[in-house]
Amino acid sequence: MPTQLMASRVRSGLGLPDVCSRHGRHATRRSRAVIESSPPGWVYATIPAGLLIFLILRAALRKSIVAPAWPFCDRCQRRRATVIAIASVVVVVGLGMVPIGLQLSHGDAMFGLFGGLGVVIAMCGYAGFALARPAAIAGARLTQDGLCVVLEHPNDTFVTLLGAEQPAARQHDHGVSGR
Repeated sequence: MPTQLMASRVRSGLGLPDVCSRHGRHATRRSRAVIESSPPGWVYATIPAGLLIFLILRAALRKSIVAPAWPFCDRCQRRRATVIAIASVVVVVGLGMVPIGLQLSHGDAMFGLFGGLGVVIAMCGYAGFALARPAAIAGARLTQDGLCVVLEHPNDTFVTLLGAEQPAARQHDHGVSGR
C-alpha cells in the first residue's frame, strides 16, 4: 500500500528516518532528490499531435519539490551506479551504430536502417537515465496537487519510523486516487 508524507516535511528535510525508504537499511548517505508529479493523464493524448507539444505541456503541468537530504543505503547507491552504467553503455552502442551505418551505406538505404536503429537505441539508453534519478531509486513521486509525496512500496521499517505525522498524512489523498 502506498504511503504518503506531507511535502512540507520532505522539503524541510526534518523528521525523515535515518533508514532507506526502499530497503529499510541504515542510510549511509543523504542526497538531494527532486521529486516530481506526473502530468494529468490527458496530456499523454497529445503525443500524436507532436512530441514537442507533449513535452511543453508535461513541463508546464508537473509540480516538483526538492528533498534536501533523502536517506539512501549502500544498496540504493549500487543500484543507481548500475543503472547509470547500463544506460551509458546503451547510449554509446546506439551512437556508435550511427557512424557505422554511414560507413556501410554508401548512398543506399542501409544507413536508414542501421543508423536509425542506432538513434532509437541511444534514445532508449537516454530514457534509462530517468531510472537513476534519486526520486526513482527512492520510489517517490509527488501528488498532482503538490501537497504529498507518495512512496509506492516503502519498507515497513521506514514507515514505522516516520512517527506520529504518518496517520495524518494518509488522510490526504488528492491526486493519488486516479492512479
